[in-house]
Order: sequence, then structure tokens, then C-alpha cells
Amino acid sequence: MLKSLVSLLGVCVFAAACGSSSSSSTPAAPSSSGGATTTTTTTTTTTTAPSTSTSGVFTFNFDAGMQVSDQDLIKNAVTNAAAFYQSAVGRGVTQATTISVSATAAGCADPGSAAFTGIRTLTICGKNNGWLAHNTLNRTKIVMHETFHLVQFEMRWLGTANPDATSAHWIDEGSAEFMGWQGVANQGLISFSAARSCMAAQAAPAPASQTLSGMETGAGFGGAGAGVPYQLSMMGMDQLVTPKGLPSLVTYGNAVSTGTSWPTAFQNAWGTSTTSFYAGFPAYRSGLSASDTCGV
Repeated sequence: MLKSLVSLLGVCVFAAACGSSSSSSTPAAPSSSGGATTTTTTTTTTTTAPSTSTSGVFTFNFDAGMQVSDQDLIKNAVTNAAAFYQSAVGRGVTQATTISVSATAAGCADPGSAAFTGIRTLTICGKNNGWLAHNTLNRTKIVMHETFHLVQFEMRWLGTANPDATSAHWIDEGSAEFMGWQGVANQGLISFSAARSCMAAQAAPAPASQTLSGMETGAGFGGAGAGVPYQLSMMGMDQLVTPKGLPSLVTYGNAVSTGTSWPTAFQNAWGTSTTSFYAGFPAYRSGLSASDTCGV
């Protein structure tokens, strides 16, 4: 979703918003551990009645007609991601939060929508092609990506009245994508290096005009020509975060949530100016191993 709508509906609505391939309708899935391509057969058995359950701070609501296999997948992905984020960066999900798997939510009106997140709420568009096109591994990563958005909303990193002024859109989404892949790797479903190689390979067709600096706003991130924003943003966050450690994300998020300008927060968290970082990113990107072993 464009960043100007974040305060209303949340973030990461379309399939492309959760780590897609160059096609917005056919997002890529992670591979198994070690990077080998995995083909996952997902049952098409669907629920016949709505259901509600709770786990810790989370309430899970599933509409009727959702895939049975998604129930445990979504519950496990959310709870495992929250625990991992608490351990890895010192911030998990602490507030009562509703996780919905829906066929009728307003944010699921577009058939390409996969999921969206807001304050204390995460919605999976369980009957949309934007969700159903993925295999089990990629669905898990999407949910973990969205769970990091829940953390960002709790921190007030996201959810401000003027989101384009608060933070750069590529950082907001790139950090969720980066942590989504970290979470899946933590579960042993893919090696992080294999995921990074997939991102590098999928981003290879990106035109020279598509730069991180051009994706600071929601309009720039999701606008015309933004074919691989998640891949580029994930690689950008990897370059920034990996040398400084995962908790540097919280350093940045805490700063922007208290009114520090995002370029200053960027400098303080990662020890470089945006100007220097943007200038050095192409060399970093070209030096990455690029091998797309990720499935669909």
C-alpha cells in the first residue's frame, strides 16, 4: 500500500508488498534450508465454519471457506515471529492483537491483495490469489513480514499522521522483509544467504532508474516502474543492519517514533549518511551472489 494510506489501512496490502518477484501477481517463495528449490503441495480442504482461538496476546479469527492448512501455519508463523523478534531485537508484540484470515475485509477487495497490517491488527486475504499463489514457505515469510509491521506499529515507528515525513518507505518495508527472511531462516526453512541470493537475482532486471532514494515516499515505492521494490529494499537493509546487528533496527525505530528526523536516525543507527549509503549501494548490490533458488 502506498505510504500515504498507512495510517488508515496499514501496510503491505498487495502480493508485491511481501517480497515478490518482478511480477506483482506472482511473488517468489523461499527455498528450503540450504537454498534448494522446494515444491510444496498445499491441501485445498477448506473450513466450513468461522473459528476463533487465542494464543498469548493474539486472537486468531478465521472466516469460513479458508484453507485448513493455513490455520496452523498462520498461528505458528505469528507466534514464532513475535518470539524471535523479542529475542533478536528486544521488541516483540506485547499488546492484544487480532489476526484475521478473511474473504471480505475491505483491504482484500483487490484480488491481488495478500495481507495488510495496522495498529494491533493483521489481516491475511485468505481467498485471494495474492495469498494462494504462494507455497507454504513463502506464506510463512509473508506472515513473519507482517508481524514485524505489528512491532513497528507498537513502537510508533509506523502509524503517524505524516508517514512520509516520519520515515523512508523503503526502510519501513525493507526492514519487515529483511526480518521476515530472518524469521524464516530462524525456523530452519531457508538459509538467510540463500534468501539474499534470491533477492539479488530477482532484482537484476530492475531499471537503473529504480533506486532506493527514489523509494523514500509511498508514491515512489509503489509507483510506475517500481517493479522490484521489496528485493532492493531488503538488500539495502541487509547492507545497513548486518554489520551493526539486528537491534540497530530498534535504535532507528525508537528515534523516529520520538520525532527525530529519519535521516538523523539513519545516521545514528547505522553510522552513515543517506547520501553516502545511496552512493555505495550499487557496489554492494553488484557484489552479492545472485542465484534464484526460491520457488513460487
